[in-house]
Amino acid sequence: MESLPSSPSTRVLRMPELRERLGISRSSIYLKLNPRSKYFDPQFPDPIPLGLASVGWRDGDVQRWIDLQTARARHSK
Repeated sequence: MESLPSSPSTRVLRMPELRERLGISRSSIYLKLNPRSKYFDPQFPDPIPLGLASVGWRDGDVQRWIDLQTARARHSK
């Protein structure tokens, strides 16, 4: 079976690539996902299950979150 090229919106990022893309640690990512954390961000993209013990994040969702953070930073100046 031939693999289809994935577009940025359908591509799935695993943790190492997500960390590199965002420039934050693994623990910071999970703090953004934890509703009991003071760093919780309800807009942060939810992970999607890839298997029994693996998750990933949709590239398009991550890019939208980055764009939102960029817009917020620009409007707060």
